[in-house]
Amino acid sequence: MNTGNLRIEREADDIAAGERFYLVKWYLDCVGEHGEALIAYWAELRWHRLALSYASVMLFADGNLRDRSTLHTGQAPKLGRDLVEWSCDALDAHGFWKASTEPSIGRVLYRRKKGVLQWHCLQPLAEASVRCGKQEVSGSGYTECLTSTLAPWRLPIEELRWGRAHFPGHSVVWIDWTGPEPMRLVLVDARESVGTQVTDTLVSTPTTTVTLSGQRVLRRGPVGGSSLGSIPGVGKAISRTGLLIDEQKWLSSAMLEEGGMTLHGSAIHEVVRWR
Repeated sequence: MNTGNLRIEREADDIAAGERFYLVKWYLDCVGEHGEALIAYWAELRWHRLALSYASVMLFADGNLRDRSTLHTGQAPKLGRDLVEWSCDALDAHGFWKASTEPSIGRVLYRRKKGVLQWHCLQPLAEASVRCGKQEVSGSGYTECLTSTLAPWRLPIEELRWGRAHFPGHSVVWIDWTGPEPMRLVLVDARESVGTQVTDTLVSTPTTTVTLSGQRVLRRGPVGGSSLGSIPGVGKAISRTGLLIDEQKWLSSAMLEEGGMTLHGSAIHEVVRWR
């Protein structure tokens, strides 16, 4: 009997009574020079009496996509002065991310009386080397950690666009959501910009334009088929709130134009819709 599954299903019935919700979610990625990509998640969730941790690895190589997950996560990623290290024996995965000179960034994205959504971009641009099974990916990497004491159905988001684009010596990171309280954050080389625009194929500031092309689908579909939905009982619990979450994630070619300079690189980006 999966007692964790029973607990979360039982707690889903108590949503109207108010959440006691805590989520910390790490995101780590690496894109290799031949177009291969690895995305790793590590998360800890506490919700009412439920407490569990979760890890997954998404590996795109040779035109094929493999996605594995586990509740036997081991320890959270370790953050040092300029190094992030993560291992998960259950997924046979291990990686290092060494930060470039760009500083880390922290922002409170949303706050209300009973909770807060806080985002830490730990390494906007890093040199990374990650192994999963027999596959090793080395190249440009990125790490962030999201902490929330607000359940997803309490966030004022209808549509979210997130992404990171890397170029030789430069990075662009963006978060853009629409809804009752829209928010947009665009960081060029870890510096916040104003007067910005974000779409599925373009991110621009008054001085910088990033064009995204050649999109390769890494994930497309409802949250029930995603890393979050595959946690035992979570997809069913979210559906009981009346909230539907659909996400699309891409690996794309990226071109940066700034002050007469043109650079080519890669991007991982996504759009998530709440409805």
